[in-house]
Amino acid sequence: MSENPRVDDERPHTVAGDHFVHPYGFVPAPARSGLPASLADGPPAGHDRYRSDRFHGRVAVTIETVTPLLLLDTARPVQDQDGLRTFPVRVDADGRPLLEATAVKGMLRSAFEAVTNSRFGVFGPHDTPLAIRQPAKSALDLRAAVVQSLPTAGADGRLLVTELVPAGEDPSGLQVWVPAYTSPRSVDVARFEHGDEVEAWVHLIRRDPGQRGRGATFRIWRVSDLERRGRLAPTASDPVEGRAYRAEGLAPVRVVGRLMKSGKSFMKKHDERLVVTEVLEGPASLECQTANLTTRHLSSWRAVIDSYVAASDGRKDAAAYVTDHERWRDLEPGRPVHAVMVGRDVDRIVPSMIGRAPFARSPREVAGPDLLPATDPDRLSPADRVFGWVAPAGPADGTVAAYRGHVRLDPVVCVTDGQAVHRLEVSAKLAVLNSPKPSQFRFYVGDGRGEPLRRGTAHSASMGYAPDQTLRGRKVYVHHHHKDLPPEYWAPGPGATAEDRVGGTFRSYLAPGGTPDSVTRRVEGWVPAGTRFATTVRFDNLTGTELGALLWVLDPPSGAHHRLGGGRPLGFGSVRVGLDLAGTQVLAGRAVAGRYTSLAPQSDASDSARIVSLCRSKFDDVLREALPQVRKAWLAAACGFQTSDGAGAPVHYPRTGDPSAGPVPPQRESYKWFVANTRDRRLPLPELGPDFGLPYLEDRDTSRGSTRGMGGGARRGNAQGRGRRGGPR
Repeated sequence: MSENPRVDDERPHTVAGDHFVHPYGFVPAPARSGLPASLADGPPAGHDRYRSDRFHGRVAVTIETVTPLLLLDTARPVQDQDGLRTFPVRVDADGRPLLEATAVKGMLRSAFEAVTNSRFGVFGPHDTPLAIRQPAKSALDLRAAVVQSLPTAGADGRLLVTELVPAGEDPSGLQVWVPAYTSPRSVDVARFEHGDEVEAWVHLIRRDPGQRGRGATFRIWRVSDLERRGRLAPTASDPVEGRAYRAEGLAPVRVVGRLMKSGKSFMKKHDERLVVTEVLEGPASLECQTANLTTRHLSSWRAVIDSYVAASDGRKDAAAYVTDHERWRDLEPGRPVHAVMVGRDVDRIVPSMIGRAPFARSPREVAGPDLLPATDPDRLSPADRVFGWVAPAGPADGTVAAYRGHVRLDPVVCVTDGQAVHRLEVSAKLAVLNSPKPSQFRFYVGDGRGEPLRRGTAHSASMGYAPDQTLRGRKVYVHHHHKDLPPEYWAPGPGATAEDRVGGTFRSYLAPGGTPDSVTRRVEGWVPAGTRFATTVRFDNLTGTELGALLWVLDPPSGAHHRLGGGRPLGFGSVRVGLDLAGTQVLAGRAVAGRYTSLAPQSDASDSARIVSLCRSKFDDVLREALPQVRKAWLAAACGFQTSDGAGAPVHYPRTGDPSAGPVPPQRESYKWFVANTRDRRLPLPELGPDFGLPYLEDRDTSRGSTRGMGGGARRGNAQGRGRRGGPR
């Protein structure tokens, strides 16, 4: 591998001993409008000829694994008698590890995209605003409502907002509760579906703090009998009371309404809701308000439903009550909803009392047009011109659907002598990869310059994906700088667990005890550290800047690592990439023409070395001057982080605990850190650099009911970085 003489700012940054390093960070993606002309959008060179003002040739490349490389053969799993699958290493016909050239090309394009601040090659279906879970107190602002009609092209729809009001009183926001999960007596709601029209007897109930003096005093209507319309008994049963709930003495009221049934979605839930649409008898009246239902309301509703699907990694049962995503997404007349009111106007409609509120803008809107994938083949960014481009909207009549790039790779060959596959004594169960949670806006969104949001930013839909914010940049995985780990760290034997400390470091790549087999993957082995691969990168018609950027990526500053293969958040896949000048040939266009106009032998080895050095050095100068923050962040992730004593800093998903009592062990549920962060510190993900560490936070034994959907939880995924049931990554 070639040596790079520049070694400044290419050493691991130091983080505090009581902090950890998050597995990924973001390389900034500043606005492209101020970039040098050589990095701006423009037409590609074309493939019709070798242009005299461009460079052409080949570069011999070596790749050496620094940490084990996870190459899983997902097409040939071994299944045991219990149905559990174990994945072998992907090998060729000779038993050598099979590293696809497309994987290496993808790794190179990702780095090239980042350091040239190109457009995103792929952005994904992020057109709909994400949504954020609301605090419990937000339920106080909700009103029960029923969809009467949907908006059409020429008119708004109608939403009926109702309240059952005791005789002689003014409206005060009383809700109608259905005691579905109370003890010792409940109303049977299992016979009904969400939205069914029902008939019920309801009683006015007062809730007092009780002997312990806990909770607030308030009044509700509570159902004692529930039946299909026309089947209700003529007299009411006694009201369902409890230690703190007492009837007020008002006669029962017979009503018709729509059942709002969301299921026992958290441990302490005890009641469902009823939207009253008609009073049949009893001392009460129905306060009704008809509000406009607009296409904006429908878009907001769909964004909330879609956010449940995204949070559940694409499962059809996106929440305890959203059992059919498509049916819930498309509202219909008669559907009960909760309405968030601002005065007498409906701000938005939501499916549950403690639900989600959509952000003002979608990720696509926050990204901005100059970073989104190119739509015009004559205005391609450097990565599009060099590696290729596909129209994001697909082919259309009379338009260019794609452009083939000017870089191609020969097959990648393993050149290590001897054993190049480490097969474990017993299969290893890998830790679960966390699914991306873009709704955690403190990590994914920055201020107008892409820098981290201010610490303490409120947990509110209005504070994320706002008009004055932008995306943090491109996600990159951090190199795990564990240079002094003993060999047995990556050689787990029978009985090895994540909680084992080897050389003072937990085996965080293994699943913690108690992790279900259904959410992880077992592997037979991996490609060990020190394994070498070789390939040749061939190119044509590159500008000096494009060639310089490609060479910079192929031969990054010393100490920098690329990330390749699966399990990168767990420490797998750090590789060194470098040039082999003996197999490299770089020619200017005029030199190519000369080879065709002369029969004399050509000797261009010294010219190739000179061009490589010059182009790479000039691009590094451009990078330092035009995109210093990009260079700094990319190198910070590529070099990794260390503690003050020079040991590798712990790199893992967030954990709760007290580091003063000793190293915090691996945990199954990283969502608890996000809950604690939302509750106490409200920290953003720092910039990649010397202050990238995050603190361990205290877990206050939060319940699942108060944390569902907060983000950061384990997904139904795998160590390759692809969820079994989807989910953006």
